[in-house]
Amino acid sequence: MNVELVTIGDEILLGKVINTHIAYIGSKLARIGIPLSRQTSVRDERGALKEVLAESLERSDLVITTGGLGPTTDDTTKTVLAELFETKLARDEAIVRDLRERHGESLSAIVLTQADVPASAFVIANSVGTAPGFIFEKGDKRAVALPGPPNELKPMFEDVVLPKLEAERKGDLFVERMFRTIGVRESDIEERVGKMLQGLPGLSYGLIAHPYQVDLRLYCTSPSQQEANEILRPGEEVVEAEFGKSIFTRDDRSLEEVVGEMLKVNKKTIALAESCTGGLIAKRLTDISGSSAYFEGAFVSYSNRWKENLLGVSGQTLIKHGAVSEQTAREMAENVREKAHTDIGLSVTGIAGPTGGTKEKPVGLVYMALADGRTTVARKFNFRGDREWIRYRASQAAINMIRDYLLKVE
Repeated sequence: MNVELVTIGDEILLGKVINTHIAYIGSKLARIGIPLSRQTSVRDERGALKEVLAESLERSDLVITTGGLGPTTDDTTKTVLAELFETKLARDEAIVRDLRERHGESLSAIVLTQADVPASAFVIANSVGTAPGFIFEKGDKRAVALPGPPNELKPMFEDVVLPKLEAERKGDLFVERMFRTIGVRESDIEERVGKMLQGLPGLSYGLIAHPYQVDLRLYCTSPSQQEANEILRPGEEVVEAEFGKSIFTRDDRSLEEVVGEMLKVNKKTIALAESCTGGLIAKRLTDISGSSAYFEGAFVSYSNRWKENLLGVSGQTLIKHGAVSEQTAREMAENVREKAHTDIGLSVTGIAGPTGGTKEKPVGLVYMALADGRTTVARKFNFRGDREWIRYRASQAAINMIRDYLLKVE
């Protein structure tokens, strides 16, 4: 089955909104063995939209659209698809009643147009917003129209569209394995295992680079799960043997999710002292539900005054070695652990840029340390990129430093 995604909206093409639909829908479809073959973004203009949708339906079995279903004049997805599938709009009184029950009796005429639905289309109820979705069918062509807001799109897609497609899926399975690695460059992975993986029959692979992280995907198509497992197994063995502990997960979990679970399993608590990352590490760790079981808190000690007066870093250390130094990182980690009464103290101090760098201490220089009351381990990094990338890479390296420590504990 050839499946296309068409995302609709001026705001996407103008860069005002990030197109997250491709990642969400693409990953959900891949998991049931129906990968996307193409994705197109088009503005909210009737002529352009009709041209794109006609072309998409010509070459694909199924076209999924997102956006353009609202009650305003530039939302034309419903009417354009009705024309292409040769069906008329008719007001559905059941939808009118539902709109009035959920949003009040005094609905404007333009909002009530949401109840005008294509006569031959299957209506997907929207329990969050006002715009229903639709499934159009004609011959061997099909289109699914979904609203743009993710909080409306996701339940409609997961509750109705995805189960329907999974039940109808025919042909080979699409099966994949994920290996998320930390601290290994994309080029290193390619050089170390690329030729070996290319030589394995039926197996394909792909690399996705993130800051201080690379995801390696192995995948294949096969008539059965058992045959897919046999195709993928040699590749899994190659990757495991080559990268071992650099693989932090074999699923879609983030690094902070994996490390949070490790902290919980090992019954370890942690406190942070952050400088150049400005609380980013604390944010990432506390984004995980249940993090209160292991995360006590953080000092975001940006100035030397805070480092000295509140965190307890020696004034002599700051004068002699500077805020960005191994010595300061060590004292930050040791002192925050003592003050917070935790098992682990972790610190980060560096120069995120774009200003503040010198020849001796350039932008991207970062020191971090981990203390557990018995030993303190410090590391030095030189990250490249803009301020945002340096801070995120530093947070990745710091969270991975916790992981390295816990692997030794285990």
